[in-house]
Amino acid sequence: MTIGIRSSRARILRETSGPTNLPIEDIAEGQTLARSGNKIVGVTGAGSSVVAIRTVAVSGPVLPTDNVIFVDATAAPVTLTLPLSSALAGRQLTVKRISTNANAVAVARAGADVIDGATSQSLANPYSGVSLTSDGVAAWYIA
Repeated sequence: MTIGIRSSRARILRETSGPTNLPIEDIAEGQTLARSGNKIVGVTGAGSSVVAIRTVAVSGPVLPTDNVIFVDATAAPVTLTLPLSSALAGRQLTVKRISTNANAVAVARAGADVIDGATSQSLANPYSGVSLTSDGVAAWYIA
């Protein structure tokens, strides 16, 4: 399915049970949504590339192919473990919490890597998120 954009910019929103919708992606004229079944998996077209989007509800590793991870901690706390920075030089990753309850959401390092000097990054607030970039040596930096 292709959604045409008539204005110069549009914002794709993910419906939530809260009072506001969650922004997913800004798209511009000439861009289209990339879909897999009934899920939006990215944006293609002028000035964009398709990014891998995955939603998780259980703890586990960040995959080398992940670009954006939505974390739903409604049922239980979730910890995502980053891959070693040395294996993914220059990789950019966004982790976005999409649940509003009190369950913890954390992004943890692998091995001796650091995340902005720390061993983990907490996403404590509803709809909080973090964008990370690997230095290719032993660190992930918050953008």
